[in-house]
Amino acid sequence: DVKVDRAYCNVVFYKDNTFNIDVLFNILDPNDTLPSNGPPFVLYFDKVKLTNTRFRFRNETDTSVCENFAANDQLFYNINADADDFYIIQDSLHFNISHLDLMERSGFKANHIQSLVTISPSCMLFDSLELKTPYTHAKGFYGMRYKSYDAFSNFYDDVKLDIKLQSSVVDGHDVAFFAAPFEAFPLRFKLQGQGKGTVSNLQLKNLDVRFGKMGQFRGKAQLNGL
Repeated sequence: DVKVDRAYCNVVFYKDNTFNIDVLFNILDPNDTLPSNGPPFVLYFDKVKLTNTRFRFRNETDTSVCENFAANDQLFYNINADADDFYIIQDSLHFNISHLDLMERSGFKANHIQSLVTISPSCMLFDSLELKTPYTHAKGFYGMRYKSYDAFSNFYDDVKLDIKLQSSVVDGHDVAFFAAPFEAFPLRFKLQGQGKGTVSNLQLKNLDVRFGKMGQFRGKAQLNGL
């Protein structure tokens, strides 16, 4: 078992398009030129517990300022998590989160997250996902696909999203942290549907959206420039 208390993880993407943790990526690189005749590298932990941990990601190539959630300068704190079946296989992570709660300096708060998680140099997948905030209760699948971790330096255009939302309640208060235009729609939505594309060009289909006393929308939509 692994227990981590009051840790701080700081990831920086520099202006020369390198990370401060590139040495870790290089160690886990499956294309490493060192010869290997044995089985792939595997590290397993039965249980992993985090308490009062912080995580920060800064992208120094993007100096824009955002009043809400800033993709170029993220700071999560009060992170508490319980995970099991934690595998590191070559350059990928696979684990089951039974509980995760956290806050982000934008004001976003997650009371409970659970999911089967895969993180690799080409994708992050969150299967059997459940998210609870003070306002939202969402269930389904969320995936991000990219050519390399460098894509996160231009998250809105270079990271492709794959969303399969089961019947959920999503509050505009939470959405507005990540998409400012929703500040004008402080509504609670009951919805389900699918979405694919980037944040800047998101294609939605099989939508069933209900809001207010009588409001309803069924069909497909395209969101540009969020």
